[in-house]
Amino acid sequence: MTRSTPPERDPFLDLLDAVLADIAIQLPPSLHDKATARYEAVRTYAEREGSPLRGRILRFYPQGSMAIDGTTSTRATDDEYDLDIVAALDVEPTTAPDEVLDALFRSVEGYPTSQGVQRQTRCVTVRYADRMHLDITPAVRLPHGAERESHIFHANPDEPPTRRFHVPMNAHGFAQWYLERAPLERRFARAFNTKAR
Repeated sequence: MTRSTPPERDPFLDLLDAVLADIAIQLPPSLHDKATARYEAVRTYAEREGSPLRGRILRFYPQGSMAIDGTTSTRATDDEYDLDIVAALDVEPTTAPDEVLDALFRSVEGYPTSQGVQRQTRCVTVRYADRMHLDITPAVRLPHGAERESHIFHANPDEPPTRRFHVPMNAHGFAQWYLERAPLERRFARAFNTKAR
């Protein structure tokens, strides 16, 4: 007598999983490659001759959903792929937040995209016509603590200088912590990919 393997249970029979999958579309491999190429191209542009950050970018690395391979496009909001990048900079940790954000903005201003570049409160956004945008957050590594433990800069141009400050951050450490504790759930991944196709 031969024993057959029972078919996998469809994880989308669970109502909550079905609803979450319906409102989020994961970044496919082709767009992941495009995103990686784009943030590398933006770094090259930001380090060009005459840029305020020429020779001062230590590394660009993904954070958030891009770092854990979970980037999604959310139908419930703007239907865009939001890609988060950290720009680790060689600047004094005590530099005023608005100076750092303004320097990053000037270094990518004019980058050839059809949607342009925007200075935000904690990052600079580079928009593309194909529903993708990069949020580049400048950071300075702290001289103590864990690998890539840094602070980022908060400076809303519409608020007074007293509301500008540094924010502790370790996006790299969080991504490593998450990946160690959340292994790929292959059954869900297969079902999700089938549904997305």
